[in-house]
Amino acid sequence: MKRSLLFAALCAAGMSAQAATITAMQDPGARPLLERLFENLTTAVDIDNDIRNVDYIGAIGDKVDEPVQAGLFENLVIRGAQSTQLTLARGIVLTSGSATSVPTTNTSSGYSWVAFTGGSNDIENITAGSPASGGRHSGELPSHDQNELSFRLAVPTGVTGIAARFVYASEEYPEFAGTSFADGFAFLVGGTNYAILPDGTPVSLMRDDSNIHFMPNGENGAAGAPLIVDLEYDGFTRILDIVAPLRGGTEEEFTIVISDTGDEIYDSAVFLSAFSFITGDNPIPTTQLGVKLSDDDYVEFDDDVAPVPVPASLPLLMSGLGMLLLRRRTRA
Repeated sequence: MKRSLLFAALCAAGMSAQAATITAMQDPGARPLLERLFENLTTAVDIDNDIRNVDYIGAIGDKVDEPVQAGLFENLVIRGAQSTQLTLARGIVLTSGSATSVPTTNTSSGYSWVAFTGGSNDIENITAGSPASGGRHSGELPSHDQNELSFRLAVPTGVTGIAARFVYASEEYPEFAGTSFADGFAFLVGGTNYAILPDGTPVSLMRDDSNIHFMPNGENGAAGAPLIVDLEYDGFTRILDIVAPLRGGTEEEFTIVISDTGDEIYDSAVFLSAFSFITGDNPIPTTQLGVKLSDDDYVEFDDDVAPVPVPASLPLLMSGLGMLLLRRRTRA
């Protein structure tokens, strides 16, 4: 029987006052995800008639001890210095591990679930060619544990774009930034990925010099770092804005996907807000497309701290698989 691999002890009973609330999505048709994404657009979009060809790939916890890879979240709080904080109020969460079993403290540098959902061609395409891929071409840098929502949307007349806010989190930070294990997130409209940073690199840790406001989360993110989010992931971005173009009066194809790269362990997640439409007479300028840092009042903690070294051993790995997975993480 397939088993999920959990490499961290779950936190004691009780939730932190600032911990995000995550509700499991166990509908193979992904209706709860669509309802949350379009909850601000109910006068413009009829989910039953304007959204077609819905396909969801992800574990839904239909067997004992298996992960639930998607959920609905509320109150994702990011604490900053000088009593500042950011809040992504609500949205959906997609992860390469389990969305609903994440501890509310960061106690591990290698928290992992294995979902057995296969790889993502879209993630492999965007990570191929990165310096971290070692020159591999598309399809040569394997991905695992994909979690993907795709659908076609009948775009209302007069709409020129779609916008959302998101936070990207990863257990790969900081040890595996700039390596082939850095995971990836894609937001594709019409086959083009708009989860692209201003320097042209995808939203991932594939290059450690393009981590747009990626911040360590507690001691497992960096020695001496404060816990900025009451969740297990070792690193979080600030809130980021994403904008993609649409053609009003046409049908556009959407794909939202996250997956592990290189191997199946050390999870990443994206917390994505509800959509809003952009309207106007002219197409959106290309300089406004993609991902940008949100304009917010937030003070980052001093991150001049030593990164956590790559562990020489992973004592929490399950017996019998420890050496195999360790070799994957230390191979050339």
